[in-house]
Amino acid sequence: MQNREQLLEVQTIFSRRHIGLLIVLLLFMANNFIFNNEKMQIGFIPSLVISGVLMLDILLSYNSFFHKFWLLVTVRYIEVLAVGMMINDLSDRSMSNINNIIVILFYSLFIVEIILLNDMTEFRNSLGVSLLCQIPFAVIVIILCIRQSDNFTARSIDYISIAIISFMVTWAAATYYGKTQKYYEQYMFSRDRLLDRAKDNSDKINESQKNLRTVNEQLGIKKFELEEAYRKINIVNADMEFQNHFMTMMMSTLNLEKLATYARDMLNERFSLKYSELVFVNEELRAKYQYESLESVLGEVEAMEFYDFFLSDLFIQEHSEMGSRFMLNQVDYDEFPFFKKAEISAVAINTLIMDDTDNKALYIMLSGEKDAFADKDMLFSNIFGQMEVVARNISLYYEIRQMSIMDALTGIYNRRYLNVYFNDNFINSETPKDVAAAMVDIDFFKSINDTYGHLFGDMAIKTVAKLINISAKDNGGAAFRYGGEEFVIILEGKSLSEAARIMEELRVSIKNTPVQSGDTVINLNVSIGVTAYPEITKDISTLIDRADKAMYYSKQHGRDRLTIDNGRD
Repeated sequence: MQNREQLLEVQTIFSRRHIGLLIVLLLFMANNFIFNNEKMQIGFIPSLVISGVLMLDILLSYNSFFHKFWLLVTVRYIEVLAVGMMINDLSDRSMSNINNIIVILFYSLFIVEIILLNDMTEFRNSLGVSLLCQIPFAVIVIILCIRQSDNFTARSIDYISIAIISFMVTWAAATYYGKTQKYYEQYMFSRDRLLDRAKDNSDKINESQKNLRTVNEQLGIKKFELEEAYRKINIVNADMEFQNHFMTMMMSTLNLEKLATYARDMLNERFSLKYSELVFVNEELRAKYQYESLESVLGEVEAMEFYDFFLSDLFIQEHSEMGSRFMLNQVDYDEFPFFKKAEISAVAINTLIMDDTDNKALYIMLSGEKDAFADKDMLFSNIFGQMEVVARNISLYYEIRQMSIMDALTGIYNRRYLNVYFNDNFINSETPKDVAAAMVDIDFFKSINDTYGHLFGDMAIKTVAKLINISAKDNGGAAFRYGGEEFVIILEGKSLSEAARIMEELRVSIKNTPVQSGDTVINLNVSIGVTAYPEITKDISTLIDRADKAMYYSKQHGRDRLTIDNGRD
């Protein structure tokens, strides 16, 4: 259905084109006054009224007053009433056929404009418009009955017959237009869905192509590095063997923590290092992945000085290119005093760019032997280049995996992941677990979309999803978008009464949280159904279905309520 702004724009065009109708009406009136043409005479008062209404209509359209929907509706109904009275007036005076035709055309035109102004997909709107357009006939019948004029019974029957015919015609036109509107809405909805899917597919293809280009670029660099390594294979056979083993281990995992462990163990064994560690620039990641603290090797004060120098923006920027490294085979303690206490004689630091967000880390190797890393530049280039590629692949893998299980609009888990999550944790679990499930549905969501638009509807879904996700996480559970405006909450280890309390708090929280977009602010209601295993159902595979049925019970019995599964179908 068109929004009100579009309707107002179209109706403004209609109103401006009424200028021609006004000119025709004024010419007829002038003809009657100047030439006193009784055969072509039009009733003066109805003509004057409709002329005034047309003038007002045209004036309002040219002065941008039709931005108010109620004003436009009022003007349209005044036009219909006025022209309807002209039909009655013409009938009383036995006017000429041409005048009757003109009046009927006026009347039909304004009815069509009213029909185009309303949403005829709803039965009540079609019926209301059809009845309101018959008010002039009802009024004249009442007047005839009050006056008790000659032949008032026959004339009343005539007008009632005209009203019935007019009602049927209006009803048929409104119904047909309503079906056309509904078909158009369905067509536009289907088209938008297809366009959205096409855009999503296009975005995914572009992203895949981008990733492929990145991988191809990296593979091109690796190809060059490997060709250099093959050229020197006879003199660095031992390094190549180590390199191959290192690469095999790197490619055997999609876990960054294992990646760092493999690298640390192999490099310590190969070079007898005092310290070998993957150190992230980000403090949170550093704490998560760092196995051995630098403080235990250098000392607390010395470690802080080390971080101040090597984790500085200046150092990272200078050594951020792929394959870039900082290497000292004979450490100068005057230049780097923080290495003296631990008697570090050789240092090799490789910068790794872990993902496309420019997240960086250093792989730090500290040795007590001078020249420990001499002539190892090519080796380090290969193994740390491979490590960087693997780290990027790990990051890309988890990013794609996260995208596949998350709902794009709300940021919570999607229905596809609900099935995986539920099967892995409950249905296929060797140990039975107590679990509660709730189904949440936004009440009258279609009406919200129709009234405020799909963008506002998306905002309503995101607001509800945020509150549901907070509630689920606060209670050790997980939230999923089941489809459209429906959500599922899984609460492991919760009894039915505990889950019901949590869901009631959620229902109240949603009810009291306004959704605002611009000047539009509304409060939402939700219908919730909750059940539990094994407290209610002994078949865990029916848990979500029972929660869904409980939610529909809430829908069917007033909405904005919580229904607790009683164990009966």
